[in-house]
Amino acid sequence: MRHSTFKDLNIRWWYWLVPLTFGAAGIGAFSAMHLQGEDPGILLVCGVLFCTISVLGFIWPILRTRETQGAEFVTNPSRRVPFRGILIPTSNVKNMIAVFGGTVLGIGALLAALFGDTTEHRVKGAIAFAVSLALFLMFLKALVARKQGILMTDEGLVWNDQMYGTGLIPWSEIAEARCYTHREKYSSPPSFGLRVTQLENLRLSAATNRKLTENLNRWGWHCYFHSETLLLPLPTIEKVVNFYKNHPEARWELGAGSALDRIAGFEPVVAIHR
Repeated sequence: MRHSTFKDLNIRWWYWLVPLTFGAAGIGAFSAMHLQGEDPGILLVCGVLFCTISVLGFIWPILRTRETQGAEFVTNPSRRVPFRGILIPTSNVKNMIAVFGGTVLGIGALLAALFGDTTEHRVKGAIAFAVSLALFLMFLKALVARKQGILMTDEGLVWNDQMYGTGLIPWSEIAEARCYTHREKYSSPPSFGLRVTQLENLRLSAATNRKLTENLNRWGWHCYFHSETLLLPLPTIEKVVNFYKNHPEARWELGAGSALDRIAGFEPVVAIHR
């Protein structure tokens, strides 16, 4: 499988202005620390924050384009991947960057809480550290609990996002699955969305049911992944999912692994629907 390109990830020239601006702001904060009348503690925290965002912003697309694309055959079900089938995995780069960035910011907040020059700054640092720790633990729990991506089985598919997992969605309950972009009220990156026929027919927790309903009301899809998240071109995913949705006689391939050959033979189409 090929690697992604900046064009595949919808990264344009103006993207690089964002981390560049944050980097300049961070350097400016560090440079102002020696100025009289400025709070060096606040400037230090701002400098670390802005420079961290800048570095992560620069390295994310570089690492992402070096990540190998491709589906995986899951032969041994586990707690993280509960069914045998074909997995379209998500990128690990975002996960690594989130863990690294959260760790750096958490350490910075902890230092501010311990060594802040005023009580107010120490309290703010403690609050920031508590929030960073809570987000880190929540993110880590999601990573450990399930492998993220779209798992296709002969019975249906399982959609595991960073924040929720659907369990098994039978093929008969899939109303629509396709690529899309939003341009009417707002602009969104190219994405792959899934609508189900009736949420009530699925075995979902109350929290997951509420989240999928919110997604539908806000974005028009119960589940969705942006193009930079999945390790397979969106048009290929659309073609694969709809093929097995419409051809039940071929679903045995998903449990035998021969679906990988079919996926490799699909040529991506150009159109992404609105």
